Amino acid sequence: TSIHPSRKGLIVSVDLEQYSYDTGNKERIRATEGTVVSRIPPRVKIRASSPVELPHVMLLIDDPVRTVTEKAWESVSASGETPAYDTDLFGKSGHIKGYFIENGTPIFADVIEAFRALLKKSADGMLFAVGDGNHSLASAKAHWDNIKQALTEDQRRIHPARFALAEVVNIHDAGLDFEPI
Repeated sequence: TSIHPSRKGLIVSVDLEQYSYDTGNKERIRATEGTVVSRIPPRVKIRASSPVELPHVMLLIDDPVRTVTEKAWESVSASGETPAYDTDLFGKSGHIKGYFIENGTPIFADVIEAFRALLKKSADGMLFAVGDGNHSLASAKAHWDNIKQALTEDQRRIHPARFALAEVVNIHDAGLDFEPI
């Protein structure tokens, strides 16, 4: 952007069974702010009748050694792979480039191993803190909770509503600023 030369992130699919916005929970994905529960039902109503929803949810990791997003970027950039997208953004918004890291590749395995290592260092099992989009993720979770009641155990394991896309960003990334709202 015009403010920062770079910010690195990974778009991942997270399991909503590993997320809670309840105060004091011990899930791997946790809210960083109070959730206004009255905001959830209207969003669930929209989600329930939408073929696809693409909110922006940012999950933060505490990775001072930069073993996840930055290492993945270095690896995929050096691999010679063709970017999935590489384009200027509208106005003075900057530029975006992204690669697809396929399951089963060494880079994918390295990312998973780096996440596991961060999880092992966690004192209480938290891996991701919701930095932005908490109400979107809470709505996705409520939608999933509604849907799963009518599913078999096998259907629950693979149903698309069980998962949500989110961007993972390292809180130590130089392109991430924390400012009051």
